[in-house]
Amino acid sequence: MPKKEGGLGLRNIEIWNKAAKLKYLWSICTDSASSLWVSWERSYLLKGRSIWELKCPGDCSWNWRKILALREIGRDRLKFIIGNGRRASLWFDNWHPLGPLQKILGERIIHESRFSRLAKAKSNLSWVQRSWSDTLSWMEQFRGRSLRSIVIRLMFAASIYAIWLEDDARAHGVTPKHEFVVIRDIIFSVCTRVDLCRGLVPSSENRWLQRLWGFSANIFYCRDYVISSNLGYCFWC
Repeated sequence: MPKKEGGLGLRNIEIWNKAAKLKYLWSICTDSASSLWVSWERSYLLKGRSIWELKCPGDCSWNWRKILALREIGRDRLKFIIGNGRRASLWFDNWHPLGPLQKILGERIIHESRFSRLAKAKSNLSWVQRSWSDTLSWMEQFRGRSLRSIVIRLMFAASIYAIWLEDDARAHGVTPKHEFVVIRDIIFSVCTRVDLCRGLVPSSENRWLQRLWGFSANIFYCRDYVISSNLGYCFWC
């Protein structure tokens, strides 16, 4: 207890130790190049990776293991200001109002984005600053019948439609949706429309995407097979 409350003024050692470990974590995440310890950790333990995605190795020191164990507490309390975007991790740092993108969107979106897991926030700025004509030109490459092309086209169309709906709703004084709800609606729209597809080629990539997104396996069969599946034969379209 504090002395003013009649105690001896002794600090809680467990809380004090946790605070010291969190300060170490803060030093690693910020630009503390003057610290020899931080420079060593970045060079030999992180090796360019984000501390938020680093797995705890079995042969690490007790001190390093305790720091990694406090990451969930630290990440919720560390907010990053983007600035020029050269230091903040695009996927793992807590710069977005909803939290780290990796926690919001999941591994599926990280893979589909084709951005590196080590990408900084600046990597996405060039895409955001594209003109509408450049964006449409970029979409021309996804005209094929592969499942990947279909998903990207549907995501693009669903995103534009969701933005239009939100803009129209706010113009009429309707309470705006939470960003997470908008993202959920986009994903639901994509999944619903893909499940209506039939006759897609069951390639290894398409099978992987089907399992990753949770699409129905019927997308690889023709409509005649879906109707007569109980007869035990299949027609590939």
